Formats: sequence, structure tokens, C-alpha cells
Amino acid sequence: MISYQSIDGPRACERTELSDVIQLVDSIMRSGSEQSVLTDYPLVYEDHNLDNVRIIKADNQVVSVVPFIPRQIELEGCEWTVGIISPTATSPHHRRKGYASTCLQDCINLMDGKGIELSVLWTKVETFPFYESAGYCAVQNQGYQYRCEKNDVHRFKNDGDEIVELELSRNPEWLESIQFMHQKEACHVVRSTKEYRYLFTLPEMKTLLAVRNGIPTAYLVVSQAVNKPGLIEGGGDENSLESLLHFVLQGLGDTASITGYAYLTSSVLGNVLERKLASKRRIMDEAPMMIRINQKERFIEKISRLIESKNQGRGVGLSHQELMEMSRRDLTSVLFGRYGDGPVQPAERSERFPLAFPIWLLDRS
Repeated sequence: MISYQSIDGPRACERTELSDVIQLVDSIMRSGSEQSVLTDYPLVYEDHNLDNVRIIKADNQVVSVVPFIPRQIELEGCEWTVGIISPTATSPHHRRKGYASTCLQDCINLMDGKGIELSVLWTKVETFPFYESAGYCAVQNQGYQYRCEKNDVHRFKNDGDEIVELELSRNPEWLESIQFMHQKEACHVVRSTKEYRYLFTLPEMKTLLAVRNGIPTAYLVVSQAVNKPGLIEGGGDENSLESLLHFVLQGLGDTASITGYAYLTSSVLGNVLERKLASKRRIMDEAPMMIRINQKERFIEKISRLIESKNQGRGVGLSHQELMEMSRRDLTSVLFGRYGDGPVQPAERSERFPLAFPIWLLDRS
């Protein structure tokens, strides 16, 4: 437990303390990089979310921070809220004093009070025990990576689309086209217009659009950011998306490569990558996903339609009562799969338990 004599918190970060919070997190998470979590995750540090940035100060210095941001999820007609844990940090001179675990529990209490059904985060395997002690459970990997090289360019057809880079100052209406294309995906985070503007102007990223007759038909986010590198999101017409992939790979150096991302739920980008580069697929496992079910009853109610559809044709299904009687850890493993069991193959991903519940890289905070 905390033993420091002069301690303040855990509590919400105030605007006047934000620079100290960013300095602490950057010193640990962005060492050696020109990037900053302030611009990498701008939604987390907006004024309206500072109540969810929980800090502890010792001798008037910020020594530990655990932030989260609530986001709305849509999956096959079901909706619920997740609290996404953002990069956390504790000053090296103040570790092993219980500061981080206290801030994390404060976040959990706050999420419970706000009715946030789930909490999610991504971390390294060696930090599993820390989060498990707070009720988090590592789940099956939620996606795949595809190594894309210049010599793969012939696999992607150039459909003759005009390729342009998104410039919001010149074509702000094109952001609405991207929003429409993304909302058609089976699983996505609900984004407001303001959030789209933030996410599509993140540092070290550019968005390419395939345009036909002045109308965007597909988009592809190409990132060189240290925290989200690769082809991290795309959508729209599959043929037009092939044109975008052809364009990007054609511009690679002879020995260069770039990683494309897909998820366990069907997506336009995932469908194209799987169809063209199935032999290059590997599990996305650098930072496994951990989930905490904050409110069992509310969450089970929110996904009742999904459970019913998954139970059909399976003989003995999973009843509401059976799910409610499970421990938090067992329920998480049943619904989302246990880490290390291996994900289902793309052809099976919409046909069986566990539920696929990816959060796309662009939305990870």
C-alpha cells in the first residue's frame, strides 16, 4: 500500500497539471521519439475528459497517472460503452509503492459509477499479473498482420481511380465520406465529427482516398507513427481499396515493407488483405488485449441479441443465468476467448464463440 507521507490523490488531473502529466508519460512512453502522447491521443487529454485522467502527487509532483476514455462500440446491431485505458506511467523513483494500482482502481470505480460496461487495454505479457490483480483478463488475439512488400504490388489491381491525399482544409466534406464508409463496418467505435477530425489529423499519418468522378470511393490510413505504424485502417469499395494498396506498395523501396492490419470481425481492408496475402498472415500479438467486465448484468443485457444468434444451431446454448453465475474471469474467457488459445480463422470468425471484439488501431488510446 501507499506509504508516502505527503500524498495527494488519487483524483482527477486539473488543466494546470496537464503539462506535468504529459512530461511524465512522455519520459517513459516516448523516450527517444519526437512524438508526444498529447498529440498521439488528443481525445484523452481534452478538457471534457480530464476527470478520467487519474493522478497521484507526492510532494506536489505528479508521480503516477492512469487515464481512460469512454467510447461507444457498435457490433452487429449491439451497442455498449468501453473505458479504454490510455498509456499509464509511474515515476521510476516512486514505483512499488502502490501508486499505479491505486490510480487504476480509481479509474475502475469511476467507470462503475458512470455505467461503463467494459474496460480494455493492451499491454505486454509480463505486465499481465498487475492488471489481473484488478480483474482484467487477457483474451484471444483480436486480429492479424500482413507483411506487404513492393513485390506484392502485382497482387493488387489498379482500377484506374484517382489517388489523392486527404486535406481537410481543401475538402472537409470528404471526412463525411470516410465516416459513412467506416460506419458500414461490422464492428466499430462510434466517432463524432469532431473525433473524426482529430483522428484523421494525427501526427505521422496520412489518409489516401480513391476518387471517381469527384466522389471518394475508398480510403486508406498510412501511418509512420511509432505507436501505430502501418496500414492501420481502410474502407469503402474493395476494388478502389485495391487501387490504394497498389499505389502504396508501388511507392515502397525495393527492400521496404509495411504492415497491414485486419481484425476478427469482417472488414473491407481485412477482406482484401486476406484474399491477396493469406500466406503472409500472422497473429497480431505484440500487445495482447485485456478486458475487464465492469458490470456483468448490464453487459449481458446489451449483447443479448448476439448471444441468441450465437446459440442458434448449437444444441445447448449459453443462458443468461449461466453467464451471470460465472466469475468475471470465466465470463470474459467464455465470451471473448482465452489468450493463447489461438484465434479462429477468418472464414470462421462470424460463425462461433468466442465473440470477436476488436478495437481498430486508430481508436486505441
